[in-house]
Amino acid sequence: MLKPVNKPRLMLLLLLVASLSGCAHLEQHGSKSQSTETGQWFQGEAEQHKEAMELLSWFKALDGLSKKQLKAAYKSAERTIRKQPTVTAQLKLAWLLAMKNTSFQNIPRALNLLKSKRINRTQEKLPQALNDLVYLMRRMVKEQEHQQDRYRRVVAALNNEQQTSRKLATKIKDLTQIEESMIQRKPLPETELK
Repeated sequence: MLKPVNKPRLMLLLLLVASLSGCAHLEQHGSKSQSTETGQWFQGEAEQHKEAMELLSWFKALDGLSKKQLKAAYKSAERTIRKQPTVTAQLKLAWLLAMKNTSFQNIPRALNLLKSKRINRTQEKLPQALNDLVYLMRRMVKEQEHQQDRYRRVVAALNNEQQTSRKLATKIKDLTQIEESMIQRKPLPETELK
């Protein structure tokens, strides 16, 4: 049986694959016109995309894991970020924290990791592909935060509606009981009326 597709995550992966494949095409085209002295330009660009491609492969692999395996990956990411708080480690942990239907989902913390001082400080030095990945992840997680907020508002509105309905049902029940007791009363005999 096929698992439901997570549209924001699928769109993120498709956008990144398309942009990276476009960059690879431009690199190949540009590398042909480069001299041997500047031939390292192509290799440098390819190296810049390597880290982003490895992260994308890792994100994709997570979708095929069981809940138990995901929890193990989460614990491993937590240990890694304590030992080596690199940008890559932050992106991995942020992705795990943003995953739906997990016991460790934590959207505010995922956003904090994506907006951390370390990422902001090193963003200019990051390869363009990794910069694009950070930007897309921020947008994706922010959208999840908005969805959760909307969900909370809808649930609160439904709870208020249910409370109002219960109060109305109680009042209707009370009025019905009063009406039934009035109907069941016997009229007084004529002698008592005089």
